[in-house]
Amino acid sequence: MMTLFDDDYILKTYVADEKREAVKETAKETAKNLFQQGVSVKIIANSLKVSEKQVEEWVGLVAI
Repeated sequence: MMTLFDDDYILKTYVADEKREAVKETAKETAKNLFQQGVSVKIIANSLKVSEKQVEEWVGLVAI
């Protein structure tokens, strides 16, 4: 019984991590696309609810 619980917990944790990573990648691609269309870093950051520094890293304005 304990093994089933552990396997279920591990699977749920893995799925949650994958979802978080997918959301992050989507935000990153969205930021790049918006920046290429001339949208400011500040507006992108506010829209995606991330820091301006994060957006700058995603679009290549600063080195990581």
